Amino acid sequence: MPPALRQLAHLVLASALLLPVALRADPATPVHDAYAGPGPWTVAVDAVTYASGQTGFVYRPVAGSGSEVFPVVVWGNGSGAAPEVDYPQLLRSIASYGFVVTATNHQQVGTGEPLLESLAHLRQLEADAGYVLHGQIDFAAVAAVGHSQGAGGSTRAAIHSDDIHTIVPLALPAPEFVFELEKAYDTADVDVPMFIIGAVGDFISDTPTVRAYLDAHPDAAYMAMVADSPAGFPHLEWSENGGGVSRAYIIAWLDYMLRGDAAAAQAFTGAQAEIEQHPAFIDQFGKCLPGGALPVLLPRSRGVPEGDAGSTTYAVTVELSAACDREVSVHWATVDDAGQGQAGVDYQPDSGILVFAPGETTQTIPFTVYGDTDPEPGTDGYEWSAIALTSPSNAELGADPASAFAFVLIRNDDLPPGCN
Repeated sequence: MPPALRQLAHLVLASALLLPVALRADPATPVHDAYAGPGPWTVAVDAVTYASGQTGFVYRPVAGSGSEVFPVVVWGNGSGAAPEVDYPQLLRSIASYGFVVTATNHQQVGTGEPLLESLAHLRQLEADAGYVLHGQIDFAAVAAVGHSQGAGGSTRAAIHSDDIHTIVPLALPAPEFVFELEKAYDTADVDVPMFIIGAVGDFISDTPTVRAYLDAHPDAAYMAMVADSPAGFPHLEWSENGGGVSRAYIIAWLDYMLRGDAAAAQAFTGAQAEIEQHPAFIDQFGKCLPGGALPVLLPRSRGVPEGDAGSTTYAVTVELSAACDREVSVHWATVDDAGQGQAGVDYQPDSGILVFAPGETTQTIPFTVYGDTDPEPGTDGYEWSAIALTSPSNAELGADPASAFAFVLIRNDDLPPGCN
């Protein structure tokens, strides 16, 4: 083991770091500020009728030239709601940043089929050589965004269609509020990036529910909760409040996912994602985002008995902060001569590579202890040893130096002569 690593193990165990706390001004939120107001495009709103007779609207940016190409947002209404009655500001705001928004008037969209019908109608419009945006709509960059029942519809649309490339469910109801089997969903079945948002005080989509949906999602996802919605019932934050404070981050997510905008990505990625610093949100958490933070390796220290003879192998657990759809690996090695435990005497020195299969969040390292009956004065009943983690792949170690080590405390149960 390199001397530097051995020395670090000593320092981590022997000392506590005292970090000064400084007073800080309100954090800067340049991404939110950039998307908070109207976007650069003028918006036209077209009433449309689908082949089924269902009606809806297309919110489209007025193109300045025939070379501009616009991603698509498919909108899903909440129960009994309609685009121009309940979401006009939100949908116009999205379109003003260069997105073509197609929104059905259907008021029961939980199956997801009305959203896909809306998308299919937009395809038909665009295919017409005389359509105002013919050749200027990017169907390879499509988001499904919806509120309440429409959030469920957007989720189901992504599950049942390969034409959806990211989803933004707003106030996605807990399973007990989904009353029809054909509207049920499981975010574990969603294979596109997801930005899920809720509001504190909303019992239909509370924080544990939103977190459960995020945890079930198999890969790239982000969640945030609006901390203090001005809506009388927080579940209606997006219909009564024009999209509210989250509107800017919804649009930033769309730019990040559908256009690959690096500036917009800073709202959700980096060591301290901007949305994590925004005072209007709490319980922000992301995982596996493109260009974003990797899952964190979390070694778990433990105590083990020494025993009187022979050898016993114990499992030392290492966890991942989030599951991803990719393999994670990390090198590990016992830090010999780092503590009171002696390699080859008290434990078996060892090393290896720990591998997490896609989706796994827990693995174990074998640590073998040698038993004896020898009293060992000066150990206070314990001998400590360390296992170091290095060279992670598709994951990272925590910022605290201690997070690179699992410490094993071997309990010495042998008393000196004359002691009972």
